[in-house]
Amino acid sequence: LTTILWDVFYGCSKLESADIDQCAKLERLEGSVFRGTNLKSVVIPASVKLVSGCCFNDCPNLTSVTCLAPEPPTAYDNTFGGNTYATTLYVAAGSRAKYSIATGWKSFKKIEEINQ
Repeated sequence: LTTILWDVFYGCSKLESADIDQCAKLERLEGSVFRGTNLKSVVIPASVKLVSGCCFNDCPNLTSVTCLAPEPPTAYDNTFGGNTYATTLYVAAGSRAKYSIATGWKSFKKIEEINQ
């Protein structure tokens, strides 16, 4: 599995978790993959290079996003929608500064480093 495409889980209001962190070859989350779900947290594997579109828009219960990639994957300003104010972004140790200025990621108000 290298790509999860548009709308695959869009509007699945009962979806609260997705174990994509074990997808070691996953490179792309394209479009409204998790939009309109009730995800509480998500771990994005280090292999991901692109998180596009409105991937995590309208996820009101999303409180934790962990991105294991040392370099911020390409993202857009609307990738996380309004979820970035109450959601904590966890990133690899030494990566906080990069994420705090990267498009799509810099909108998170809380960015914390973790040791993997």
